[in-house]
Amino acid sequence: MITPSAKTGRLFRKYVLFFAGVVLLALLSSAAIQYQFFVRDFTGFSVRLQREQAQAAADKVDDFIKDI
Repeated sequence: MITPSAKTGRLFRKYVLFFAGVVLLALLSSAAIQYQFFVRDFTGFSVRLQREQAQAAADKVDDFIKDI
Protein backbone atom coordinates (compact mmCIF):
# COMPACT_ATOMS: atom_id res chain seq x y z
CA MET A 1 0.00 0.00 0.00
CA ILE A 2 1.22 3.50 -0.82
CA THR A 3 1.71 5.74 2.17
CA PRO A 4 0.39 9.33 2.12
CA SER A 5 3.92 10.72 2.22
CA ALA A 6 4.90 8.68 -0.86
CA LYS A 7 1.80 9.94 -2.66
CA THR A 8 2.69 13.51 -1.75
CA GLY A 9 6.27 13.01 -2.93
CA ARG A 10 5.12 11.69 -6.31
CA LEU A 11 2.67 14.54 -6.75
CA PHE A 12 5.32 17.08 -5.78
CA ARG A 13 7.74 15.60 -8.34
CA LYS A 14 5.07 15.75 -11.05
CA TYR A 15 4.40 19.42 -10.33
CA VAL A 16 8.10 20.26 -10.22
CA LEU A 17 8.70 18.52 -13.55
CA PHE A 18 5.65 20.20 -15.06
CA PHE A 19 6.70 23.69 -14.00
CA ALA A 20 10.31 23.06 -15.00
CA GLY A 21 9.06 22.00 -18.43
CA VAL A 22 6.93 25.13 -18.73
CA VAL A 23 9.86 27.35 -17.78
CA LEU A 24 12.17 25.50 -20.18
CA LEU A 25 9.65 25.88 -22.99
CA ALA A 26 9.33 29.61 -22.27
CA LEU A 27 13.11 30.07 -22.26
CA LEU A 28 13.56 28.11 -25.49
CA SER A 29 10.84 30.04 -27.28
CA SER A 30 12.34 33.32 -26.09
CA ALA A 31 15.76 32.27 -27.34
CA ALA A 32 14.29 31.26 -30.70
CA ILE A 33 12.59 34.65 -31.08
CA GLN A 34 15.80 36.48 -30.14
CA TYR A 35 17.74 34.39 -32.68
CA GLN A 36 15.19 35.26 -35.35
CA PHE A 37 15.62 38.99 -34.64
CA PHE A 38 19.40 38.60 -34.65
CA VAL A 39 19.37 36.89 -38.04
CA ARG A 40 17.05 39.55 -39.48
CA ASP A 41 19.22 42.39 -38.18
CA PHE A 42 22.43 40.74 -39.39
CA THR A 43 20.93 40.14 -42.84
CA GLY A 44 19.89 43.79 -43.08
CA PHE A 45 23.35 44.92 -42.02
CA SER A 46 24.98 42.60 -44.56
CA VAL A 47 22.80 43.92 -47.39
CA ARG A 48 23.57 47.55 -46.48
CA LEU A 49 27.29 46.82 -46.33
CA GLN A 50 27.27 45.08 -49.72
CA ARG A 51 25.34 47.99 -51.26
CA GLU A 52 27.88 50.48 -49.93
CA GLN A 53 30.76 48.39 -51.25
CA ALA A 54 29.09 48.05 -54.65
CA GLN A 55 28.47 51.80 -54.80
CA ALA A 56 32.10 52.52 -53.90
CA ALA A 57 33.30 50.13 -56.61
CA ALA A 58 30.92 51.73 -59.12
CA ASP A 59 32.23 55.19 -58.20
CA LYS A 60 35.82 54.04 -58.72
CA VAL A 61 34.95 52.57 -62.12
CA ASP A 62 33.12 55.76 -63.06
CA ASP A 63 36.09 57.91 -62.04
CA PHE A 64 38.44 55.66 -64.01
CA ILE A 65 36.27 55.94 -67.13
CA LYS A 66 36.09 59.73 -66.79
CA ASP A 67 39.89 59.90 -66.51
CA ILE A 68 40.28 57.97 -69.75
